[in-house]
Amino acid sequence: MPRYVVNRKFEVGEDETLTAGLAMIMIGIIQAGDWGWSSAAVLGLIAAGAATLAAFVVVELRSRDPLIDLRLFFGNARFVAANALAIPTYGAIYAVLFLAPLYLQNVQGLSAAEAGLRLLPFPLLFFLLSRPVGRMVGRTGPLPPMVAGSGLMIAAVLLLSFADAGSGELLLGTAFALMGAGQAFSLIGISSAALASVPAGKAGAASGIRSTASFAGGALWVALTGAILTVLERSSLADSTAELGRRLTTGELREADGLLSGSQSAQAAVEGLTPLDADAVRAAAAD
Repeated sequence: MPRYVVNRKFEVGEDETLTAGLAMIMIGIIQAGDWGWSSAAVLGLIAAGAATLAAFVVVELRSRDPLIDLRLFFGNARFVAANALAIPTYGAIYAVLFLAPLYLQNVQGLSAAEAGLRLLPFPLLFFLLSRPVGRMVGRTGPLPPMVAGSGLMIAAVLLLSFADAGSGELLLGTAFALMGAGQAFSLIGISSAALASVPAGKAGAASGIRSTASFAGGALWVALTGAILTVLERSSLADSTAELGRRLTTGELREADGLLSGSQSAQAAVEGLTPLDADAVRAAAAD
């Protein structure tokens, strides 16, 4: 029988260093809402994560067979730009896909199936436009689709910023359709720009770097979005309950987390917030 030999050998700590660095930064960001942005634990985790990622870069540059060939960035402004744009682009997509189902189900009260139908314009537009955009890239190069896609996604996010508890299908459907169209133009343009900027023999490595930048950046973006949302949510709820008769304390706000998702502990905590009316607090949380 033929024997197959895998020649790829990782330098010690390559993949572990990358994973550990990203994990520490994400944990620090996620926990900032509970521990405080200025707490030693949060600042320590983020600093340790950044230092670990710096160590990863050093390891990769010294490796003869790196996990991620960072040398492709040297003197290649197009490759740097394509990967830099991939991070906020994927971040916007991930953030919308993270927040929109929570908003549709917990605030608007839709079922999971109904929420999925509301989101359908997002993947549908991406599917319908992918092939035409691919042909467009062949004619115009990647820059025009990247610019058009960024504009469409900015318009989508701005439109979603006007959404509230009573927003209808027209506003949401238009925003999700714009996001899907922007995704098609942006991601295909970014991928084309990244691959076209390196020698043919490095296309696989370039694709891997682009994917890593996209997914790692997207994950960090979601963690940051969740942390910001928690701060804004608690601040707004505290102001709303003050108008109802008593401002909730930091501990009470933390206990009320999960109220809209049906958390039993949060429901019980709200019931005990005398003299506040529990239904009024629920309504304030939804607003």
